[in-house]
Amino acid sequence: MAEVLKLSKTAATPVTEGPPGFVMTKTAREVSDALSFVERLSGPRLGMIAGASGVGVSTAVAAYAYGRGDVDVFPCVQSEGDTRSFAEAWCRSWDWNDKGNMSLPARRAAMLPRVRGRLTIFDNAHHLEPSAIEWALGVADQAGGNVAFCGGLSLRWTFIENDQLRGRMLMPCVFTAAKKGDVSAIVRAEGLARDGIPDALGGVSRFGGTLRNVFNVVELARVFAKGAPVGLADVNAAIEALQFGKGSK
Repeated sequence: MAEVLKLSKTAATPVTEGPPGFVMTKTAREVSDALSFVERLSGPRLGMIAGASGVGVSTAVAAYAYGRGDVDVFPCVQSEGDTRSFAEAWCRSWDWNDKGNMSLPARRAAMLPRVRGRLTIFDNAHHLEPSAIEWALGVADQAGGNVAFCGGLSLRWTFIENDQLRGRMLMPCVFTAAKKGDVSAIVRAEGLARDGIPDALGGVSRFGGTLRNVFNVVELARVFAKGAPVGLADVNAAIEALQFGKGSK
């Protein structure tokens, strides 16, 4: 379930379209609501979204920024989680002339125009050390921009255990598992609401609480269908092949 603040109807406008193949699940809508809430307020503001692996947070983040020039998404990686490595990677994502010998103050100055008046989303932010998150916040504070840190469930504890970060969280949103309604949205989008397929895919989503498993089963079921409409037998075969159970009768 998600732990999310209730938003007024005028506070957020969920994304209505995204990249090809994107499905607006309940989880994606709540992620979109949270990001929109943070974006609409005068900066600097901080949002935090944490979700279990495979529930669709990164997919929703990508959809929110899709086709927009005023929202930036920076993907964090584990090997660049300390402050200096993160600052260099973030700065280099904008400036290919960065030779890697800039000081942190110089990098902060270089990033100010990129953050000012925009929403910057750090995806997979659970890879960042608290000091790196605080450094990014310092850039946002000086630029007057809004930032959102999105990542795995461990990100939640990074914020909770750090007094400064905990006090700055404007829109904490935590997803511990996929929502039941998310599977229904995927089934409708894929044209599979028939022949017991929804029940079979619902069982897959409960296998670890992840939507990634559902998408993997659907993809493999289409392979088994060999161009024909996907049937329950194809879905069950995919479920067994991926070792998510024995499917549904």
